[in-house]
Order: sequence, then structure tokens, then C-alpha cells
Amino acid sequence: MASLKDSDPFFVEENGRDFALYIKKGFSRKLYGTIATHLIFASAITAILMFTPLARFYVNENEWLLHLQIALFLLTYIAMLFKRNEYSINAILLILHMLFQISATAIFVTYYDLLGILQGLFLTASALSLLFLYSLIFRRSCDLRMALLFSFVVNLFAATLFQMIFGCTSEELIISVVFSTCLCKYYLYSIYLIIHSISDNKYFVGIIYIYVWPVIALISKEKFFSLK
Repeated sequence: MASLKDSDPFFVEENGRDFALYIKKGFSRKLYGTIATHLIFASAITAILMFTPLARFYVNENEWLLHLQIALFLLTYIAMLFKRNEYSINAILLILHMLFQISATAIFVTYYDLLGILQGLFLTASALSLLFLYSLIFRRSCDLRMALLFSFVVNLFAATLFQMIFGCTSEELIISVVFSTCLCKYYLYSIYLIIHSISDNKYFVGIIYIYVWPVIALISKEKFFSLK
């Protein structure tokens, strides 16, 4: 079995001698890829709305659109929470929720002109995408501690590039780094919980639990590992 006490103590190498570990890391790779793709779309659509004058004007002049998207986001979240273990319907609700999450985020950030949050989304998408690509190309998966450290370094590096290229303010820089660090920590810790508590053949359930496990833990007052 691969050990954390190898020459590289922060990485676990996938090999045929530990099939369970191989499956688990493959599952985590799927989760990384899905969340990274979701964040890329959210960042891209938000940037399009914010930097396209006509789209920005339309969003700013129609406040009801923001209220509608937030309402749809909350409704799909609640429905997904209660139907999380019912197959077929949970996949449909997950897709709808992710779409409404993207649209609500894009409209909210554009309406309130939150450039620091947009940069934070890009930083988070960059960090998770690089973790996914590393795992995919080298067939290795990051330990949680190393993943957190790696994401923080990527956030700082990318944020510095943003400031150098686009000339963002110090306030926007700080907001983007803090926001992306918190978001990365949440997603990485969530994925860590999922791969240790949910079967790898429950892909949609795993994605759903990334979003809903804090609410479940709060309502049930139980440890997440018992919520299968």
C-alpha cells in the first residue's frame, strides 16, 4: 500500500497494489474536475456580464432579475437537499442548481460591481484546475494539507499577476485572495469528506453533498461521516 511517508511525504502515488486507494483517488479526480469546470463557467459568464456594456446596463436596470435568480437558486438548493438520494431526479436538480448558481453569481457580482469577487472566482478556478490536471497527468493525488498549501500559493501568484497586468487596487487584491482562499479551503475539505464517506459509484450524490453537507450536519447535529 502506498504510504504518506514516501520520499515525497505529501503525495500518494496511485498503483495497482492498492486498488481501493486507486478508486478513491479516481473519484476525487472526478470531483476536482467537476468543481473546476463549474467555477470556470461561473468566472467566464460573470466576466462577460461585467465587461460587456450592454449586458451590464441590462443587469443594472433590472433588479428583479437578481431577485429571480436568487429565488431559483434557493429553491433548487432546497429541492436538491431533500431529493439528494433519489436517483435521476437528483441529477436533474443538481444540473439546474449549478446553472442557477452560475447565473445568480454572475448577476449578483455584476449588479454590485464586485471585481474582487470575480478575481477570487478566477483564482479558485485556477487552483482547482491545476490540481485536477496534476492528478490527471501524473496519476498522483494531493494530500489535503498539500492541496491547501498548493492552492494558497497559486492564489497569491495569480493575484499578483492580476495586479500587475490589470492594475487592480490593493483592496480588490486582498478581497480576491481572502475569498479564493476560503473557497478553496471549503471545496478541498468537502472533497476530502466526500471521498471518505460516499461510495465512488455515487457520482451525483457526491457532487450534491459538496454543496449540502454543512446544512445536513447543522440540521441533524451529527458528524458528516455518519450521513451516508
